[in-house]
Amino acid sequence: MKNKLIVLGLVAVLATGTLAPSFAGRAGAAVRTAPVAARVHSNPAFLEKTRFLAHMGFGFWAFHHFVIAPYQQHAFSAGSPHRITAFVKAGVATLFAYHEVKVSIDLANKSNSATLHALVAPLNALGAQMSALGNKFHGGQGSEQDVYGLNNSVNSFSQTAHTNGVNITDIQPPVGEGLAA
Repeated sequence: MKNKLIVLGLVAVLATGTLAPSFAGRAGAAVRTAPVAARVHSNPAFLEKTRFLAHMGFGFWAFHHFVIAPYQQHAFSAGSPHRITAFVKAGVATLFAYHEVKVSIDLANKSNSATLHALVAPLNALGAQMSALGNKFHGGQGSEQDVYGLNNSVNSFSQTAHTNGVNITDIQPPVGEGLAA
């Protein structure tokens, strides 16, 4: 008998939970309610500088590891072994760095930080240069002068960021640990 009452009680609760919303819709039709947001947005300021630095660090690491290091080893010079491979890696790395710069620009634009807002204009210029060089590398047309010019721009941006209190350091992505070559 006790089991039957428990089962009957559970069925009643389940039926009430299932049928109540349909009755509430009819009974409350005359009551006006405020519209409910369809999507919950997270606070764009949540760890904004940390996220900015992480994205810039990943991009700078890729640029320094796959573009500057081969450049210093003269891997882009005519006649050097694996020149095409170096160009392809440099192209992908530069476009990845460009993507990270774009993400950082978006973070800076949405930020409440005056420091990050001050870095938007130099970031836009740096991003345009990275995109152009990445496209040149993909076509196998990048030169050492292009790399040298972009490296100067990256160093200039790092100095500007440092002056504004943001110290950007290379961050090797955890998946990149095996990419030492």
